[in-house]
Amino acid sequence: MLSNEVIKMEQECERLKLENEELRRILGREPEKPMDCQSCAFFIQHYVYYSASIGGGDYTKLNFGHCTQGMKIKHKAAKDKTCQFFVLGKEFI
Repeated sequence: MLSNEVIKMEQECERLKLENEELRRILGREPEKPMDCQSCAFFIQHYVYYSASIGGGDYTKLNFGHCTQGMKIKHKAAKDKTCQFFVLGKEFI
């Protein structure tokens, strides 16, 4: 049973690889990857908590964070251009 499912998943993976290669051929280039700090694996987003007088509060994303690699720059804007330590975060792959 399990081996049949694994075979199906491997076939689907191979099909998707071929489809990806075809799309790259059609586009004529690799798709652009975001090169801003917020899409880096080392960027830690900063949030602020707003408390509400009625009920609970909520967290809001700020437009900056900090880097956990390299010079560990604090208060880096999320849209800043990346540095030599850039690694594309998993959610952008």
